[in-house]
Amino acid sequence: MMNRYKQNYFCEPIYTMTGRLVAMEMLTSFTTPDGITCSYSEMADILIPEYKWLNFVRQLYCIRRWCSWFIKQEIYLSLNLDADTAVWLLRDKSVLSLLAKMPFIRLEVHEHFPSSEKEKQGLLNHLRPHVALWLDDVGSGSRNNFALLISGFFCGTKIDKTFFWEHHVNDISKLGKVIRDLTRYAGLVVVEGIENPTHLMSLSANPHCWLQGYLFPHISIERIWDVPMQIRLLPSQDDSCSAEVSPDSTGINQAESANDFSDMQRSRKCIL
Repeated sequence: MMNRYKQNYFCEPIYTMTGRLVAMEMLTSFTTPDGITCSYSEMADILIPEYKWLNFVRQLYCIRRWCSWFIKQEIYLSLNLDADTAVWLLRDKSVLSLLAKMPFIRLEVHEHFPSSEKEKQGLLNHLRPHVALWLDDVGSGSRNNFALLISGFFCGTKIDKTFFWEHHVNDISKLGKVIRDLTRYAGLVVVEGIENPTHLMSLSANPHCWLQGYLFPHISIERIWDVPMQIRLLPSQDDSCSAEVSPDSTGINQAESANDFSDMQRSRKCIL
């Protein structure tokens, strides 16, 4: 299948509430021999572990071409990682070495990713020394990794878009509390599912969260330099959107920011 279907890599931008680009998520779509484009989720049933691993490795080698751009712009790049692929990754020292040369990468694991804070041989415990982890789809209903979250195991979280869509109208106070709690536990919070100005307005009381969704068009990795570094979000935010963003207003965990971006600068010479 991997030889018959063309893989396409694209990035979804992630902005602060002031409109500054701070991160991107790299995703994969497939083009069939008949020219039909399918999302990764649509192909999930035929993506055996070996195919998923090959796709993950190809993502890393594709990203390597743009390392200097991500480091210069100080932009995080997140990739999804499931348990099958994690097992392959921990077995491959060459890929772990490649990953270590790209300190801007964050691996996203789902709430139901198998692990436990009591399980010393758990996948997450073995992954953590090699790469920073984000907990994806918080609020989707699974709490398998909640104990790890509150213990500071993850350096970032993403709120499930369905959870956001439900609570930004029906229970804005609960949404705000979840964002504040996650910020305390993980340092930064990305809210997924931002599709219109109403979604933006519902988050106006949470200026430190980051934003991802169809409101911000995705872009091919081949044209990564064309992504807007600063955008205007709402007419009522003209002043804040055009202002310079200070380091502590981006929602970045300060210790993480200082360490990671200094590491990025030191890594420039050994990337390629």
